[in-house]
Amino acid sequence: MNGDKILHYRIEQPAYENALFRYFVGTHTIFSKKVLIKTPKVVFTPEEKEAFATETRQFARLQHPTLTTLYDYIESEEGAYVVLDYHKGTTLADYIHLQHGLLPEAQAIATLLQLIDVWEMAHKEGVFGGVIRPSYILLTSDYTLKVQDIALSKFYTQKMVQLGDKDNMCRLAPEFWRDGVVVDERADIYGLGLLLFELLTAKVPYAGLTIAEMRSKILDEPMPSPKAFYPLISPATEEIVRKATAKNPQDRYASCAEMRQALLDWKPSPVEVPVVAEKVAEKTPLPEKNKKPVFDISQYKTFNLLPWLTLSAFVVLALLAWQYAGKPKTTRSEIVANIQDEGRIKFFQDSVAKAQFKKAIDDSIKRSKEIAKKQVVVEPYMHRVRLGESLDRIARRYYVTVDTLKKMNGMTGKEVLKPKTGIKIPVRAVYHMKDKETLEMVGQKFNINPLVLKEVNQLYPKPPKAGEAPDPIIFEGKEIIIPFIMPKK
Repeated sequence: MNGDKILHYRIEQPAYENALFRYFVGTHTIFSKKVLIKTPKVVFTPEEKEAFATETRQFARLQHPTLTTLYDYIESEEGAYVVLDYHKGTTLADYIHLQHGLLPEAQAIATLLQLIDVWEMAHKEGVFGGVIRPSYILLTSDYTLKVQDIALSKFYTQKMVQLGDKDNMCRLAPEFWRDGVVVDERADIYGLGLLLFELLTAKVPYAGLTIAEMRSKILDEPMPSPKAFYPLISPATEEIVRKATAKNPQDRYASCAEMRQALLDWKPSPVEVPVVAEKVAEKTPLPEKNKKPVFDISQYKTFNLLPWLTLSAFVVLALLAWQYAGKPKTTRSEIVANIQDEGRIKFFQDSVAKAQFKKAIDDSIKRSKEIAKKQVVVEPYMHRVRLGESLDRIARRYYVTVDTLKKMNGMTGKEVLKPKTGIKIPVRAVYHMKDKETLEMVGQKFNINPLVLKEVNQLYPKPPKAGEAPDPIIFEGKEIIIPFIMPKK
């Protein structure tokens, strides 16, 4: 279809597609304005074409800054075309699945607060959605969110069931699977809760199943807890997801306004950090202080080696403690004090990168005791705040403490960070890479793990288009931030 004209619009290149529609980037030939053109992939019957036109008119009534604007609707012998406002950026799905990874709780809550108003506005117009997917939401180049499409329930759900579109069906609320049940705005509450689940875990609980398995689990089995996929999610966040995705619509938030209030009232609650270290002598608890361990051999019918092995372990630990007791204690620098805190573990714990980053952090922790003996030059770096960033997240990214950032920037910590403003960061160096230089070479130069450099500088390759090889990252001339971590020996 490239180069085809539809009235004043010229189709230029494909953008993306789903089971039901194709999307193309086009241009208004008179105003030279970029637009997004949406057209069905399948042939509609006259009844379906009329239903599609009706729901497009409903979409046209919706006006909100976070919702893309519908410009035009065109019918021709070739098909139907919906012309939408075009925004350059990446979909929220690509952002969490290909580029960034799962979002921290505060950023996920802030993201949902930006989006929930769109569905509240739609509900006031009597329009109820059926599927809320991050692939329908765009993160623009200036870090604002745009809802590209709202899958209106009646027409869309009928077609996706006919086509067996499992990518969308796995996100349907339970009432869509029950015959004769009236669907209302609480189906969108379920969809928003499922979106929050995906932002927090980068997982969809019912994806990858057959339609029969999907139906059974959605109707009959409890929704999996997001903590099953990411254990560091706080109970407060887990409760919001649980209530929004309840099987019975009456157990969910009654409206978007009620759910928004729950999001505004959200405060992170303490979480139990999973134990990373290997468990030693799990069945035998350590003795209380100043209390000798007592082992009653007579209670065992046969000779048991476990108490003697445990006692031996205590003796070895006591000898090690005595050996190092005389050595002077060193105090960690404030800049690296929180390198072992829950936030660092939480930021890196996901998929394959979990093990790699864990090793990098563990190596840094082992070396951090020497920081008091080293004289390392610190220079300030100006970080540009992004949408949804908090002082805590910036501190975790650059391996510094929040208190350090407060003192450097004269802040109390209660300020709301505005996008595009500057925050001073203490770093070891800002290095300009040379021709043919790699991250591994820079890592060797500064004695730091290249995986840490990649994360601190957020060097992610741009995801390739279908059938194309990924573009290599060009490092020449790029500024590489060297974080304030104790270097390798």
